[in-house]
Amino acid sequence: MPIDLLPSMATQVARASNQYWALCWRITLTKVANRVYRFTDSSEPLTFPDGEVFQAMDGMSGSAQQRADSFKGINRDLRGLISDSQITDADLNRGIFLDAYITEYLVDTRLAGIGPINVTQYWVRAMEFDGSVWNVEVDGTTSQFDQPVGDYWGKTCRVEVFSKGNGKCNLQETNFRNQVLVASVINERSQFTCNSVHPFWNTNFYGNDGTCTFVNGLNQGFSARIKLTTGTLGVITVTLSERTPYPIQLADFLELLPGCNKRQGSTGHCGPEKFSNTPNFQGEPFIPGGDRSSKGAALN
Repeated sequence: MPIDLLPSMATQVARASNQYWALCWRITLTKVANRVYRFTDSSEPLTFPDGEVFQAMDGMSGSAQQRADSFKGINRDLRGLISDSQITDADLNRGIFLDAYITEYLVDTRLAGIGPINVTQYWVRAMEFDGSVWNVEVDGTTSQFDQPVGDYWGKTCRVEVFSKGNGKCNLQETNFRNQVLVASVINERSQFTCNSVHPFWNTNFYGNDGTCTFVNGLNQGFSARIKLTTGTLGVITVTLSERTPYPIQLADFLELLPGCNKRQGSTGHCGPEKFSNTPNFQGEPFIPGGDRSSKGAALN
């Protein structure tokens, strides 16, 4: 499906004058309140009519934008060397740019004061670092229409623990959140011990599949899934499912939240053994399984 160019853009294409074009990016973080970045690939800062200034940034490039008809989203990668002091490797490693909202402007550097030629909006969905260059995958606004709609039926709970709203878990995080300090480091990137005042965390496996969030230190803001917890006499050993960006240090302040196996019954976490939240269980534990006639004979 061809794209209809604006008259001003079509004229410049005809004159082969696109060497004056530049891209500007406004990056609004969703994980950190009130933090906005403004950059341009132009060699000089650009100022928009409302006084918004986009600072020059070297080493940034983007793949060609792929647009499709109907509601298919924009497919694009951005990659570059981070040369601006506002964006640090520490912030990138902590993942605060994930789900950031980006507005991209195409401007004529000779006429930046009259505003952009074209505007594109998208979200950061994935990031990776190869040791020297950051690579970012983005989704356009129309990708919001390409999402699954509706619930599914099954024996396990279909919602996330601590989710809020009608038909959600509705457990209060504050009743289960465990705020602790690292007491010793077993593996500097994935395993440590901490002291806990919450007696239920002394139960082995209580925190499995939960989350660990670093409140301060080198890994501040980083959250990881908990693979395993064991506890006795107020000392908890925590093993993370993924490595932290930086070494874990003594006295790092953490917030731990337990996970849920989304099951009812004697082994389920929704019952009285853990959360006592059976009324909010969003699953169908007695739904029929496969047809018994297709299972074959059982050997005694």
